[in-house]
Amino acid sequence: MQRPAARFMSALAMVLAAALGTVSCGSPNRAGLAAQGQPQSPGASPRPGSSTPADPPAPSPGRSPSPPRSHRGGPHGRTVAKRHRGPCAGLSWQEVTASKPRVMAVPPVPLATSIRLGTHPSCRFDRLVIHFTGRVPGYEVRYVSAKAAGRAARRLAHRGDRFLLITLHPAQAHDHRGRQMIRPFARTAPYPLLRGYAVVSDFEGALIMVAVVHKTRPFRVGILHERLYVDVHR
Repeated sequence: MQRPAARFMSALAMVLAAALGTVSCGSPNRAGLAAQGQPQSPGASPRPGSSTPADPPAPSPGRSPSPPRSHRGGPHGRTVAKRHRGPCAGLSWQEVTASKPRVMAVPPVPLATSIRLGTHPSCRFDRLVIHFTGRVPGYEVRYVSAKAAGRAARRLAHRGDRFLLITLHPAQAHDHRGRQMIRPFARTAPYPLLRGYAVVSDFEGALIMVAVVHKTRPFRVGILHERLYVDVHR
């Protein structure tokens, strides 16, 4: 025959066992949540598909972040934007090569009659202008080595100067009688960046000249009426 105290302890043990079984079946414990990588918020269960604020947003499939804008001039190489105000605003400058081939019927071949040099202090560039009679030919402008520039251009240069090769086609600097139109064929200049120019070749429809500049700087090329200009930025 059992004592009353023993019966009470036995009944209490059965009640506690039933209560623990109910808790273990109703919700996972915190150790299980940590093992599954889910947040351990007391008193609330995480909603399906939710994430913590620290989680970065997932990128859209098949898309990558937009790259930074680059200044490219297509076949002309890299274009450098210069900030100016007033009449100089919107100017763009090349660093590698500027070219624009032009197909035209010849004769007559575009005739270069003179070369003029100048400077633009407010917009900070020096300018070389080639005047033509009638049409302006295609061109290619790029920096070359001292050896490729030729002896006439090297005579104008100081130590450390650079050489901007200007090739014009179809073009010539002599008339039908063979008289040279550009005089002189080489000339120095007193400007901050532009040292001068030298015509190095006038043969078979191609006119080649070199602008000697103090250092390698961005440049631009344009056509205005019957003139072609090359600006070098300081």
